[in-house]
Amino acid sequence: MPTPKKSAISRTELPPGNDLPKELMQTMDDINNRLTVGDPSWFKPVPTGFPELDRVMQGGCHAEDLILIGGPQNVGKTAKALQLARNIARYGKKALYICYEHSPEVLTERVICQESDEAGEGISIGSLYAAYLEALTQKQALVEKDPSSPIPGMLDVVGKILGPAYYKSVSRIDLYWHNLLLVRGDGLMTHIEAIENYINLVRTHYAESFCLFVDYAQRVPVMPRSGVHLDYLQRIDTVLRGLKSYAIKYHIPVVAVAAADMEGLRKGHIHVENLWGPVTVQYEPDVCIILNPIRQGLVRIAVEKNRHGPSDMEWDVDFLGEYYRFGLDWRLVPDGESWQTERGRLLDKAVTAKETPDK
Repeated sequence: MPTPKKSAISRTELPPGNDLPKELMQTMDDINNRLTVGDPSWFKPVPTGFPELDRVMQGGCHAEDLILIGGPQNVGKTAKALQLARNIARYGKKALYICYEHSPEVLTERVICQESDEAGEGISIGSLYAAYLEALTQKQALVEKDPSSPIPGMLDVVGKILGPAYYKSVSRIDLYWHNLLLVRGDGLMTHIEAIENYINLVRTHYAESFCLFVDYAQRVPVMPRSGVHLDYLQRIDTVLRGLKSYAIKYHIPVVAVAAADMEGLRKGHIHVENLWGPVTVQYEPDVCIILNPIRQGLVRIAVEKNRHGPSDMEWDVDFLGEYYRFGLDWRLVPDGESWQTERGRLLDKAVTAKETPDK
């Protein structure tokens, strides 16, 4: 392979953070080096654990992709993202989950519920907390009976209360606990630059190849630029551009949860165009997965944008809310019943309104 000419350009000629131009032959050398290293993660998507989603996404989550999971409140966005992260961890890949709404302990309890239900045992969050309270009662009784008695491991007590269902869940988690990294996102301090710090921390201490989850994107704070505070649209724009930049720079998939705006909530069914933020929300992601409730326990999941395969596809999926888990039986919605037809009409109407001058 011919050696490309050395570039005479100095990095000091560019603003910080910008790469030097690469000749085509240089990029081919880079690809050759990746193949020489032999790491398949550079080229192999990570399965989501949802067969229908993996099929339309050509294998799952691709490196350098920004994937949005959007929908209204309480539809199961965090449950969906957390289940996806858990599936990736079970697959053997590291998953870093930064959550601005729940502590790592709460997320762990939800994973326990997910595992119990998938194992056919079904520990709800209510029964888990009831076991916590019973364990505390037993501890108090033990202390009152003999203050010198050693305190048993409290989770062991919880396990005895819940029985085999708890131990089965924990044994399943034992297979991948080291792959799922949970972080409490601080709404003031875990800004977009701090997320890059976490990325480098994982690359240094755990693995260079992993999946990043941000729950949720609109909660990520942005530091003032040159002393100027950004409005909420500028802030969301900066966050999404930053997350996409990190996906490319570090060659990792980035999954972000996104909330719907008030106008979209008033209209009924949520589409990618109704997600809270500027047009960047629509154009920056490579894949957009939208959740809409149908009724209690049933959610319609749509792939409304997909750079790896077909889009505008919908499935009706069971949502087991008390276990924070979506079922694996995804039932394809026929074209005549799809809400994508409604979305198409709304988009056409919006384009017509934009092109028609005011009279």
